Amino acid sequence: MVLLSQDNDGGFGLSASISALLFLTPAALIGVFAAPLAGWLADRRGWVRTLRLGTSLSLVCAMVAAVFSSSPVAVFIAIACLGIFYNGFFLTAINGLSVLLSPKEAPAALPGINGASFGIGASLGVVLVAPFAAQATAAGYATALWISVGITAAAFIVSLFVAAPKGETV
Repeated sequence: MVLLSQDNDGGFGLSASISALLFLTPAALIGVFAAPLAGWLADRRGWVRTLRLGTSLSLVCAMVAAVFSSSPVAVFIAIACLGIFYNGFFLTAINGLSVLLSPKEAPAALPGINGASFGIGASLGVVLVAPFAAQATAAGYATALWISVGITAAAFIVSLFVAAPKGETV
């Protein structure tokens, strides 16, 4: 998003400050407010359900960003919605599940693996999309976004295999 929003030729031509203000800050702020809602929902409706809801709606947001990658308004809305569904719902649910599903003899095992996996996933995501985003063309950015859609779809499929905490039905 940062490259797309700052590119004068293949993107939106925004300054670095405006790009961060429009495409990074809203999702982060929205996530701060969505996370407690996600925790409340997960406690009442299920952690795995909340995880899958966040993942599936993040997939929809990614698809909107990819389909409308030439529209700053559509991309802004999609990224802002990711603040709810990824930053709020997905991250809250995956962190909660990592605590709830950790074995009693190693309570930090899953939270630690979750944190390490996040870093690995973010790095690999950049490796996969960078060659296309580096083309600095509308088609290159669109391809990078579609790769992101594919990664998010894979995350949703994996979420179907996440075990529910004891006493929770899926």
